[in-house]
Amino acid sequence: METGVLLALLAILVPIVLGPFTYLVEKISAKARTIYAVALGFITGGLTLSLIPYITEGTVESFMWIPGAGRIAFSVCLDSFSVVVAIVAGVIGALVLLFSIRYMKPASQEYSLSRYYWQALLFIGGMIGLALTSNLLVMYVFWEIIGFCSYALIAYYYHKPESVPAGIKAFIVTRIGDIGLLAGILILWHATGTLNIFEIMSASQAGLISFTLLGLAGAGFLAGAIGKSAQFPLHVWLPDAMAAPTTITALIHAACLVNAGIYLLVRSYPIFAALAWWPTALLWIGAITALMAATIALTQWDIKRVLAYSTISQLGYMMAAIGVGALLASQFHLVSHAIFKALLFLGAGSIMCMTGGIKDLHQMGGLAKYMPITRITFIFGLLSLVGIPIWTGFFSKDMIMSSLLQGGAYIPLALLVIATFFTAAYSWRMYWLAFQGEKRTSTEVHESPPQMTGPLIILALGSFLFWLCISPYTASMAFSLPVGYHIMPMSLAALIQHSFTSPIIVVTVAIIVTLIVLTLKWRATVINTYQKPSALTLPLFRAYWIDIFYNRVIVKSLLSFCQQFRRLQTGDLNYNNLAIAIGLVIFLIMLFALGVY
Repeated sequence: METGVLLALLAILVPIVLGPFTYLVEKISAKARTIYAVALGFITGGLTLSLIPYITEGTVESFMWIPGAGRIAFSVCLDSFSVVVAIVAGVIGALVLLFSIRYMKPASQEYSLSRYYWQALLFIGGMIGLALTSNLLVMYVFWEIIGFCSYALIAYYYHKPESVPAGIKAFIVTRIGDIGLLAGILILWHATGTLNIFEIMSASQAGLISFTLLGLAGAGFLAGAIGKSAQFPLHVWLPDAMAAPTTITALIHAACLVNAGIYLLVRSYPIFAALAWWPTALLWIGAITALMAATIALTQWDIKRVLAYSTISQLGYMMAAIGVGALLASQFHLVSHAIFKALLFLGAGSIMCMTGGIKDLHQMGGLAKYMPITRITFIFGLLSLVGIPIWTGFFSKDMIMSSLLQGGAYIPLALLVIATFFTAAYSWRMYWLAFQGEKRTSTEVHESPPQMTGPLIILALGSFLFWLCISPYTASMAFSLPVGYHIMPMSLAALIQHSFTSPIIVVTVAIIVTLIVLTLKWRATVINTYQKPSALTLPLFRAYWIDIFYNRVIVKSLLSFCQQFRRLQTGDLNYNNLAIAIGLVIFLIMLFALGVY
């Protein structure tokens, strides 16, 4: 077994296999349990980083997964896309677990922290496994593992009335997309006889898959990505997921889950690129989602919900980039977003921990004086989110919008540009309400302890410096990815020249001017903005009534149907057996009719 393959398997298995032992270590002491879980997180992060020298092309090695099942094998993939996504999950996961030492301490009085750490480690391991395999069925297994973990962790505070419904909602909405993904995988298997994504890619590029089957599979993959990455119209679960501990929301929004959908689309792009409608659908869904979520974020008062809608919006940028074939731009922004969004969520967690759980921006204010490290690192995250030079977010967002400009996607580009101005507005508003002005809480506030500020400082440096790695980052992509991805290496000088000479720099200058105007003109009145809905802002307060429509039309209709259908459930075992027998006969008749036997 090659060293790289061994390290990859350990990166997957260490958190998944050793995570449950947190329950046993807890028998020694709660402190030992916490140290054990955090140590596993850092070992996992270190294992993912150790994969960098072993980046190579395609599937490295396969292992029989189901005996006698032909070509269903656990295959390890160590190309740049896989390794980078695994590093994001492993490293940010480790920092989140370190942050949890202090943040989750109050929860230990009411909830099991062993359950928290085990499920968090399983979440991280599941995302790493999803990234490091090239077998679609194995990928789907890990896809469902992270889906289960998101449900369980969103509902972690199960004594709170909003937590369990939020977890169930996330589970059900993402399942809608997951069914589509499973159907797409089975269609590709039927069409090609293989589950290896690179072999399917070769078959698609050779024209060996009919356009009908390819279109059906493409629709399934798109549905799966829309559900997991919270894109319109399946985005409604993500804001409610803020019921989870803030450390878990950082994992969901930065390291795991939502990145899975974007990764799936990038990984499968060469398979479906020949479908004219597929990239176009990605482009428009991403652009519409980016603008829609950015406008809603402007009217939110819960700091975590502002960041949740921000995540939906930024994922829209990534999806739009994939739509014009800008895979490098999409993945560059995925990493950039993972760093600064983890920073912002953990910054929000730092505020909440030191203010007694306050999430309402009405009740914050004046925290800059008491929490200087949290404030400075939060500023770093916001500057990268908005796209201010020379933070990493500036380069990644410029790359996305320049790609749309070069691709002639002018209307979607206009939507992204408008969304960028809304991003600047809600970011400025969130910062000013939290840190500036008068202190509006009677709680005694002080800076967070080192276990919390340490991860904030590391992530702040990452949000500021990651763009300096563009040369080895793109070189590894060009070396390890098949020609179907069309990625060329880029030097640091080329990145700087491109970003500062692109026409999109005009947008950046306009955003800087906007932030200056907001600071000078509206800083004294920002606390009074969006207190009550107006004719203009009512759609934003109601999130465009999408969630309301789902609840009142779809959910109620399904409940009504189920209540009527329950009449068939008599509770008589004879009737149940008869129904099973009739169903079996019908199924056999269908098989004979289709010529299976």
